[in-house]
Amino acid sequence: MNLINHSTKNTSSAAFASAALALSVLFSSSAIAHPFFEPSDASPGATYEGVLNIPHGCELEATTSITLRLDKSIFAGVAPASNGDWKAEVEDKGDAFQITWSGGNVAWDQNGVFKLSAEIAKGADTGEKYFPVIQKCTNNQTQRWIAVPKNDEEPDLPAAIFEVVAKGAKPSAGHSHGKMDPGKGHH
Repeated sequence: MNLINHSTKNTSSAAFASAALALSVLFSSSAIAHPFFEPSDASPGATYEGVLNIPHGCELEATTSITLRLDKSIFAGVAPASNGDWKAEVEDKGDAFQITWSGGNVAWDQNGVFKLSAEIAKGADTGEKYFPVIQKCTNNQTQRWIAVPKNDEEPDLPAAIFEVVAKGAKPSAGHSHGKMDPGKGHH
């Protein structure tokens, strides 16, 4: 956010008030703005072309690394894309693929977009699936987006949700928050 320093106290006060309001909105929404897939669903046997979105950094720190763990019972194969300074690596962890994007930098108030191509397993069970995301930021800050909702309540740091839908099902219009109560403050 760029603030212009004007010589009058009223303008400076207004600028300060605007900045304070913007920061309060950012911090009130940062707890609910979590990593998400776009599109957020695919069918068994389909090829998935999409992105993992990281809506913000860790508090006021820039994002420097993203690690995503994808269960092989859902994702039969993965091909993440490197982008600019960001380099993508895939590790086979036996029952999961672990993708790490590193080497780049996304400002704390910017959205990070990480491209991914994958094959959805032919035998993947339909329904919502949760995938942990570890977000590393400057000054050794880390966000562990690993929690799975319980009792229809969204946790503070929820894992990214992906839905496996039956073949022929209508594709999603955007990312989902699962079966959460819409009145519980989602973005």
